[in-house]
Amino acid sequence: MPPGHEPEQEPNSDFDELLAVLDLNRVADDLFVGSHPSKNPMRTFGGQLMAQSFVASSRTLTHEDLPPSALSTHFVNGGDIDKDIEFHVIRLREERRFANRRVDVTQDGTLLATIMVSYLAGGRGLEHSVEPPDVADPEDVPPLKARLQGYEERVPLFVNALQPIEWRYTNEPSWVMRDNGNQLNYNRVWVKADGELPSDPVLHTATMLYSSDTTVLDSIITKHGLSWGYDRIFAATVNHSVWFHRQVNFNEWQLYSTESPVAADSRGLGTGHFFDRSRRPVATVVQEGLVKYFPDPR
Repeated sequence: MPPGHEPEQEPNSDFDELLAVLDLNRVADDLFVGSHPSKNPMRTFGGQLMAQSFVASSRTLTHEDLPPSALSTHFVNGGDIDKDIEFHVIRLREERRFANRRVDVTQDGTLLATIMVSYLAGGRGLEHSVEPPDVADPEDVPPLKARLQGYEERVPLFVNALQPIEWRYTNEPSWVMRDNGNQLNYNRVWVKADGELPSDPVLHTATMLYSSDTTVLDSIITKHGLSWGYDRIFAATVNHSVWFHRQVNFNEWQLYSTESPVAADSRGLGTGHFFDRSRRPVATVVQEGLVKYFPDPR
């Protein structure tokens, strides 16, 4: 593991598995190999690919304290969850205050994704930000497991998924919303690591990246009163970009507030912000997904 305090965790926990997949095997200066956890969707989870790619990119920096400024991912092919993944880092720029990397993610010679990562130490300057929504505190809303009770057969993929992140919805999750016949134009969720992350800032950012690939497309379907598990929906991420405004502490609660400004041609756009408990924006997310809805014939 990278330098930093590594507290004891319960053995074989989902959080331990996330730390394990982020602990890449460095086989050459710019080549890393990563594995999958024991619980997976049918294809490699995009958040996992982004988190692992960010770790690979950051481990090649000459100036290790250089903060990330942006990450942009184009997904090309789905990954096989039974095979390891290679992360090829291409060094595009290297200066004291600037660095750029490209990470080509491959499996058996097939390109799964190309990820661009920028690092920039900008220093003091103008500051302003969007206001976060007013929501209940994370201590006052139920954990995800409570939201899933009674829906085990309806959304088994969520129930059985790897859960290294603690999620607390401040609104009804899509399956509860659908069950109640409601619609939602947004999704607002408190998130943090479900365990104590080491002090290494790369792992905090990587864990936030992992979580950024969840709920961001939900507003595309909740806006129409639809839900996973109830309605026939196919979704796949096409591209995913994140802009980093501040270093995140993912041992503490972050509010992930997302919505969908547009959907057309079976493609939907999800946008969101991470806010810390001080109401400061930590990161901005934009994701485009292919979302196919197949209404039941009546």
